[in-house]
Amino acid sequence: MSDDDPKESPPMQRVRSDLVNHHKPDAPSDVQQPISPASPAKPPPIPVPDDALATDVRACLAQDGRLDSAIMKVTVRDGIVTVEGSVGLEFQRTLVTASVNEIPGVLNVRNLLKVR
Repeated sequence: MSDDDPKESPPMQRVRSDLVNHHKPDAPSDVQQPISPASPAKPPPIPVPDDALATDVRACLAQDGRLDSAIMKVTVRDGIVTVEGSVGLEFQRTLVTASVNEIPGVLNVRNLLKVR
């Protein structure tokens, strides 16, 4: 396998690393790591109407017993979901984004939840 052949190896990018062994005098100051390209969100083959998508998002959040969806406001515009309100813990805020991203038709999530 050749390092110069992009077909045979993942894309590489130089990144700073604080984990390099600095006690070695000739240690490099950065390392190469494979960076996976970020895939843009692709709209579904049949667009989901915003009101139907908002209903799906509310149902998804209500089904998860770790969340109090009654205090969350959900709005959808052109497939972009905005969730506002408050949650008790940071993991709940993260959970909302992860859960909503899995719903077919969601292109992006604007998570404006505050942690109490």
